This record gives sequence, C-alpha cells and structure tokens, in this order.
Amino acid sequence: MGLTVHGLRPALTLLLLGLCVHASAGEEYAGDADDAALSRAGAFHQGAGPLRVRNVNPIVQLYGMPRSVGAEVLRPGTTEVTFNLEIANNFQSDDRLDTFVFLDGETYVASHRIRGAFNDRWEWGFEIPYIAHNGGELDNLVDEFHELFGLSDGGRSLAPRGRLDYLVRADGVVYADFSESVHSLGDVRGFVGYQVFKQPRQKLA
Repeated sequence: MGLTVHGLRPALTLLLLGLCVHASAGEEYAGDADDAALSRAGAFHQGAGPLRVRNVNPIVQLYGMPRSVGAEVLRPGTTEVTFNLEIANNFQSDDRLDTFVFLDGETYVASHRIRGAFNDRWEWGFEIPYIAHNGGELDNLVDEFHELFGLSDGGRSLAPRGRLDYLVRADGVVYADFSESVHSLGDVRGFVGYQVFKQPRQKLA
C-alpha cells in the first residue's frame, strides 16, 4: 500500500481532499431547544481554529513538531476525529562546515488524528501518520508559479523535473541517500493539552 500520485490533477485533488475532509463527533447536548442551539453554535466556533498545517520538510519531521489546534481544549464529552493530507515540494541544498544536505523531491503525509477531553481543562489525543517520499509531481506547477511572478527559484529550474534525490551527510557519515520512492507508517504521536486560562476574548491552552 503506497501513496503514489501520478500527474498534476490527481495530486491537486488529493490536496483539496486533505484540506476539506474533517469529521467531528460528540455527545448530543441534553437541554432545551435554545440551549441546544447555543451548544451547536459554540461547537462550530470551537472547531474554527487555526489552519492545521505544519512543516513536513524531511529534516524538520525528525523533530516531531506538534500541530497547532487552537487556544481552547475540547469540551467534556466531545471527541474529534480528523484526517489531514499534507504535500511538500522540496528543493534545497545546504553545505556548511562538514555538513551537506540536498533535498529534491516531494513529501506526502496522511495523518489520522483523534482528540478528546478528560474534563473542562485537560484533553488528550493521538496521531497516526503515513509518510511517503516521491518524485516531484508538482515541480511543473511550482516552476510555473515562480516564472509567473518573477520569483527566484533557487536553481530548481536547472534540475530535472519529477526527480527524487535526498542526501544528508555530516562529518563524512551518510545519514540518508535515496532516489527511489519510499513509504511507511510514521511515528505515532500522543499529546495532552491544558487550558491555562479562558476568557471571552482571550484564551490560552
């Protein structure tokens, strides 16, 4: 089972699906009609947090950077289940001291995440990612974007399109060197959240 995308249109379709697919489930509010309407409105407002993206650069992923989910923990009795698909088109090189890094390819991260509440101040969650490194299916689109707006492309237009070439070398030791598509289950992440304070116009968690 691999996450391989052939062609620009399927890649964009998957990207849109990753942005749009978002399912939430929770216990129904037990109260009168007005209170129930207020509860549903509050739940909608609570779900409208920051855009849940993160840097999926192959090197940055090693540090397990968390995904921002907002400044408010979930309400007690509420469970949130989400699916995210993130695509990063990589082209960069860095050579300093005894370290050389070259990244030319594309990274796909498909994540299933479940999040729930212990009480009104604490929440818990788990995320299971599936990661794939492929050739740059979006190279054409990125190159045309740079050309359209006259932006510097960092030399990417001189490189072959659709290539996968990742190399990381430090102190004479090669830590990563591959040019064929790879995919596997990523590190399963667990997390907890705490509501530091919550006011009508200010929140921190």
